[in-house]
Amino acid sequence: MGDHSPALVRGTYLNYQRKAGFKFLNMCAQASDFLDIVRQVWHNDIFGYAQFRVMARLNLLKQPLKELNGREFSNIDVSNIDVRENQLRRDLEDVHTRLRLSPQDANIQKEEKEI
Repeated sequence: MGDHSPALVRGTYLNYQRKAGFKFLNMCAQASDFLDIVRQVWHNDIFGYAQFRVMARLNLLKQPLKELNGREFSNIDVSNIDVRENQLRRDLEDVHTRLRLSPQDANIQKEEKEI
């Protein structure tokens, strides 16, 4: 068989599923002990190439961040979120209307930033 001869190769089909990338909820970063958890995991001695060390640390970080999320954010009351969101939208529309009428008014600009 030469370099230019066509060939058909058959093999078993492997159903390979790639692991999902590292993800975490941004609100976890606002928890008081978030940085301490990351530092603790990141200071583990892991040997290997740089990319392997980063991936290994991220894998070690998954479980502590899941626990942090459950501990800090599992008791969030979502019953009033829609009501609060609608009120904020109305307030913002009102401020924008007033800003169109008085675009240089510093008090209205400040109020918009606070919403």
